[in-house]
Amino acid sequence: MPRPSLKENVVAAALGQFHRRGYNGSGVKDITDAAGLPKGSFYNYFSSKEDMALEALQRYGVGREFGRLKDPSLPPLARLRAHFVFLGEDVLRVGVECGCMLGNFATEIAGQSPVLRDAVAGGFARWAEAVTEVLREAVAAGELGADRDLDLIARTLIRGWEGTVLHAKVTGELRPEEFFAGVFDPLLGTPTRSCVAMVAIATIATHEGQCAGVAGSSRVAARCASCPLLGGSLPRRACSVSTR
Repeated sequence: MPRPSLKENVVAAALGQFHRRGYNGSGVKDITDAAGLPKGSFYNYFSSKEDMALEALQRYGVGREFGRLKDPSLPPLARLRAHFVFLGEDVLRVGVECGCMLGNFATEIAGQSPVLRDAVAGGFARWAEAVTEVLREAVAAGELGADRDLDLIARTLIRGWEGTVLHAKVTGELRPEEFFAGVFDPLLGTPTRSCVAMVAIATIATHEGQCAGVAGSSRVAARCASCPLLGGSLPRRACSVSTR
């Protein structure tokens, strides 16, 4: 029986290769080389490259940390904003040239593999449902009108984000502030804010909902009612993150 730790090495290597080089650009040998294993060992764990890609897509979905969307310490719309902040940070961590693996697979292999196409469609559907659930909470909390089409808003937010990430692959620069100003805030009726830290240099800290940003080379932390990342949901304190 193959050791699970070795399979984990293969899955991690596959996820990295598929994300950076795409499905067609990643061969089985590339993946096993990255995992530090002989090519023949691949078939101890997977029946085909397509089978391995299915598991890599599942792992990529886990890495989106949708559990953050259920964090009760933030109001619904602030929580949703923090979700896209996190996604922006992750794009920067991996590299803007890698984009979103779901979006990459959608454009690369939708016409090649019905199995992978369905897996990608399922990933987008689960993402949309998670966002829709937050929007339902926003309606219940009085943050959003009850007459809004929540499913449509959720899909539009996701499409807007995917377009932002795709554009970054071409330009080499992620512009999340344009997503917030042009898609997120107009759709949800939230005030548009700009910030020198913004998504590229900001993180949201777990359950306390602190805004931790990096301005230039200095790290700052604040809980600020006008913070563009938290949507004005927290009590004001002195904040060194510039906003307007």
